[in-house]
Amino acid sequence: MITAETIIMFLKSIPALLLVFLIWPLGLGAGLGIKKNIDRYIIGFAAVQAVFFLCYIPAILNAWSSRTLTAVGAITISALAIGGAAIRFVKASEKKDFLALRKPDFKYLKNPFFLGALIIILYELYVYVFKEPWIYGDDVTYIRMVTDFVDTNAIYTKTWSGQADLTPLSEINYKYVFTSYYPFLGSISILTGLHPLILCKTVIPVFYLPIHYLITWRIGMFLFGDEKDGVKMIEMKSLFMFFYAILIEFGHISYYTMSRRVTLWIYNSKSDCFTILLPALFIYTFIFLTEKAETNNILTNTGLIYRQFLIFVMALSSISATTMGLIMSPIVMGTWFIIAAFRLKKPSLFFSSLWTFVPHLMIIILIVRFVRLN
Repeated sequence: MITAETIIMFLKSIPALLLVFLIWPLGLGAGLGIKKNIDRYIIGFAAVQAVFFLCYIPAILNAWSSRTLTAVGAITISALAIGGAAIRFVKASEKKDFLALRKPDFKYLKNPFFLGALIIILYELYVYVFKEPWIYGDDVTYIRMVTDFVDTNAIYTKTWSGQADLTPLSEINYKYVFTSYYPFLGSISILTGLHPLILCKTVIPVFYLPIHYLITWRIGMFLFGDEKDGVKMIEMKSLFMFFYAILIEFGHISYYTMSRRVTLWIYNSKSDCFTILLPALFIYTFIFLTEKAETNNILTNTGLIYRQFLIFVMALSSISATTMGLIMSPIVMGTWFIIAAFRLKKPSLFFSSLWTFVPHLMIIILIVRFVRLN
């Protein structure tokens, strides 16, 4: 039963949630020089986690408290988001274009396939948030880590092993130590005042599931064209979204078919990486390296170093989510570097892009050193 106390708690959390999931992504996206709002939000969302990760590494190495990390992360991201967006606005030749929000294209609502996809997505939100939040065996590990981050004011100390005393950082698995996703959730919990269990099970899905489908829609835009391309393109994109939503909702036919199983615990770091960050890295790396016209349509600065920097930022966000991102993001990037070099007949493109692997190398070095010390 929803009580008045619960409603007041959620109302108090709204300003902080808007800061984290609206102002930060759009501000960082604008500061990075992204033109379109959909691209601005997706790349900005990845950039939020990348910047937090940069704050997290010194926090781990210097034993900061969780409140200190939260404050440093929030101040750094806010300064970059607001300052970057302000600088871009001042420098923008067309101020109206910079601030313009495209109106929803209501002609999609006339397409039965788009409506079908929308109904499935709304149904998923209803099930995951209100009716039956998915209870997963590893919740006892992951949600407890977020809870301990909040309650103990320490990063990755834990009581969930059943021990009476907090476990020191040196005894915690490196796959948690060198990813910042659960401290990121803990920081959101501190900022919003929401308990980690409520945050993970009822609030995160409200944002993460639509972001997942937003990235899917962005991929459909690339595959089938933008709204201006007419009725046929609307039909193709609507079909794409409908069958994708069908696959996600009803494709979980065994333990080995991920499908809905991924979105059921979408607060999880693997879902963050594989349903949001890696698909974004996949599509934008390809666009920035091989699609000149599309890149010009997205970015205010289309220089190669600048495009590589954006790829670097999104790769950093994938690393921050999970150690699987440390493996998968260089595979995605390396594949597109090779394809772009071959397609453009510029072998130098591959070698000039290798600097974007620097964060992967640095984290691997830290992991090796950490494991040896333990």
